Amino acid sequence: MRRLDSSRLALLAVLLCAQACNAQETQPPVDARSERAEPRVRPDVNAAYLDPSLDVERLARGFASEGREAFAARDAVTRALTIEPGMAVADIGAGTGIYLEPFADAVGPDGTVYAIDIAQPLVDYLDAYARERGLDNVEPVLGETATTTLPDASVDLVFTSDVYHHFERPRAMNAHLFDVLRPGGTYAILDFRTDEDAPRWIRDHVRTDMATVIAEVTAAGFVFAREVPVRGLQENYLLLFERP
Repeated sequence: MRRLDSSRLALLAVLLCAQACNAQETQPPVDARSERAEPRVRPDVNAAYLDPSLDVERLARGFASEGREAFAARDAVTRALTIEPGMAVADIGAGTGIYLEPFADAVGPDGTVYAIDIAQPLVDYLDAYARERGLDNVEPVLGETATTTLPDASVDLVFTSDVYHHFERPRAMNAHLFDVLRPGGTYAILDFRTDEDAPRWIRDHVRTDMATVIAEVTAAGFVFAREVPVRGLQENYLLLFERP
């Protein structure tokens, strides 16, 4: 076999490099929040809410049941969040609006409550709910699985109530929420305990224990502040994180 001389080897190296560079240029960049970067951890977890036949009125009755901790303790939870007048608050997975009135009262007329959900029927319900009660500082927003669609640095507080375990792409959503919060802002997560004393339906339904939530959120750059004891919460916990 003949040996290639140095000039031919150099030409071959240039051609191979050009081919590699062209291949890289034709590959679309991977968005950190895309399906390619983070497949859904539980693709079916929100299927019932995205069903066109969703019975919103029935859902509202269930969410606003006094037997549901997140609803019964809503005023105590609101106080624990130390919301101040003029703040912008994002209620993610607002559902049928059990926190809209206490949040709207807390931020006052100069503040804003973004009521965010991924199901259009729920967003429509939130809009009607706010208008019927004269909550002019509430703005319903249609979100997506990995974004609230709010702009960066637009809110002072992000809140989720029994919603974190419904995040289909938690890594992507937490990264987005880091950007949405202003520096010094708070990320508050109210969710179910999954220890051995928790009801079986909770342990079967909720994918994350508290330690996993803390690990996932701090991985996005948040600083874990504390777990806040709230009167009336036993099946649920309330965690606060800070955005540096």
